[in-house]
Amino acid sequence: MRGAPAAHLAWKARSPCEHGSWLSRIAQAVRENGDETADLESSDNDKESES
Repeated sequence: MRGAPAAHLAWKARSPCEHGSWLSRIAQAVRENGDETADLESSDNDKESES
């Protein structure tokens, strides 16, 4: 958590266009890895994935 203030300032310094670009890339990575993430979370919670 020590890096949070610096990260916040770096994010704040970026333009709205840069924010959108980063958020789009993050969303794409979440979509591409959703099944794997669900499987990991399910195994972490000792539950079977329904995917």
